[in-house]
Amino acid sequence: MVNKGEAVLAELPDDWQEVMLQEYKQGASDTEIRAELSMTYKMWTKCMLESVEFNNTVVIGRQFSKAWWLKAGRVNLSERNFNAILWYKNMQNRFAWSDKQQSNIDAPSADEEEGYDDDEADQRITELLDKTKISVN
Repeated sequence: MVNKGEAVLAELPDDWQEVMLQEYKQGASDTEIRAELSMTYKMWTKCMLESVEFNNTVVIGRQFSKAWWLKAGRVNLSERNFNAILWYKNMQNRFAWSDKQQSNIDAPSADEEEGYDDDEADQRITELLDKTKISVN
C-alpha cells in the first residue's frame, strides 16, 4: 500500500529531487522550481504537507538558494559593475530582510525557542539528510 506522501510524489518526474536541488544550488526560488517541475501551487502545497521527503528537500534547497545569493553579494561586492542596491532589494524581498531593527530582550532567541544548540542543529540536519538520502556534495 502506497502512503499519501509517496502517492503525491508519483505525479512528479523521477528526477524531481535532483532537479530541485540543482536549481536551488543556482539560487532558484520556489516559484522557479515549481515552473521547472510543471507544478501548480496547489500541488506544491500538497507535496509539502503530505511528503516528508519533499518537505525536507525544499528546506535544504532553500538553504542552498540563500547561500548562493549571499555568496553572490560577497564575491561581487568589490566588482565595479555590481549593483549592490538591486542585490540588497532582492535579498529584502526574497528572504524578508528588513532595515528596521527591533529588539526584545525578554523574548527567547529562535535557537532557545526551538531548543537546539549548534551541535544539536547539525545533528538534526544530518538526520534529515539521511532520511531523504540527499547528498550535500
